[in-house]
Parts: sequence; structure tokens; C-alpha cells
Amino acid sequence: MPKISFKQILIAFVIIFLLSRAGKIMNYFADMHYDPILTLEPLRNCSPEARYIVTLLFMALCFVIVWKLLLNKKQGK
Repeated sequence: MPKISFKQILIAFVIIFLLSRAGKIMNYFADMHYDPILTLEPLRNCSPEARYIVTLLFMALCFVIVWKLLLNKKQGK
């Protein structure tokens, strides 16, 4: 039976708390008037080539993150 870590329990409680307050957190950032930063509107208004490049870079980043996680798991780190 795996040991229960206090750190993991604390992280789970923090995540649950943040998810329960997600609406208030988003309202806080929306009230700061940083609306252009929190939206994807600049990406919608750019050229199709730029959208393609940004999407390609995002997918490459996701691939590298997943690859690194799987590589570390396989090596037992």
C-alpha cells in the first residue's frame, strides 16, 4: 500500500479550494481591465499563417512536455 504524503494532501486541498473560487479569481482579473491579455482576440484577428504558426508552436510545446514527463517516468525519476 502506498504511503500517503501530507504534501500531496495539501496540494489536493489547495487545488480544490482554487477550483471552488475560480469564478471569483477570474472576476478579479477581469476587473483589472486586462481583458486583451485574457482573451484570444489578437490570435483571431491575425493572418491565417500566423495562427498556423502559433498553433504549431503550441502543439510542439505540448508534445515536448508530454515527452519529457513520459521520459522521466520511464527512467524512474
